[in-house]
Amino acid sequence: MNTRVKTILVIVITLAIGMVLGALIHGAVMRNRVKDMAFRMRSNEGFMRRMEMIIQPDESQREALRKILRKHFQNMSQYQENFRAMMDSLRTELEPILTEEQKKRLERGPFGPKGRRFEPPFGRERPGRRDRSFMRPDSIKK
Repeated sequence: MNTRVKTILVIVITLAIGMVLGALIHGAVMRNRVKDMAFRMRSNEGFMRRMEMIIQPDESQREALRKILRKHFQNMSQYQENFRAMMDSLRTELEPILTEEQKKRLERGPFGPKGRRFEPPFGRERPGRRDRSFMRPDSIKK
């Protein structure tokens, strides 16, 4: 192998390693950011800070806004607890009539494994997933 080929090979391998490392590091950083943001939004202070960032109140509005946000954060927290209790009750009632496979799917829930939102929970068998012909104007029956 001549020097030119070796140089090109080293550059290509270095580029490939850099791309892989960059993707892995980016994934780790983003995963931590999302977890951190979710944790902050679950706290009263994090919720108020985020809402203030969105609304951008002036000083005369800030205290009234915080009072309203505190009240509604408490209501939302209670709703979340009630929702969990209702879902537990639903699962308990459904338990005797479901098959093992159905129980597993129910356990995974609407967000797929480990709560990942962007992954279809039941694979790709959903209707219209790949075949989008029903969306074309020429497929409408007259």
